[in-house]
Amino acid sequence: MTDEEMADKYVIDTGNNDCTIEAFLAGLKAGRPKWHKVADGDLPNDNRTVFDEAGDRFYYFRGHFYYENDSIFDRQPIAWCDIPKYTEE
Repeated sequence: MTDEEMADKYVIDTGNNDCTIEAFLAGLKAGRPKWHKVADGDLPNDNRTVFDEAGDRFYYFRGHFYYENDSIFDRQPIAWCDIPKYTEE
């Protein structure tokens, strides 16, 4: 689904007007995380906590992803992104 299609769907689902489409697209562009594909070998640095494609927090250590709440569980996510940092504007 393209960004414009997502914006259109949001407007239809919420019943907002067309100016909301521009706001939706601007927010999407500003807040979109950079995703990294594991299959491409694009892995995080060691000793790092990241989000996977399902939004779960994983810890990456020595070439393995570990579910944050259970270090015994080892699985390979499809993709990952950095956890965004809160900043005051």
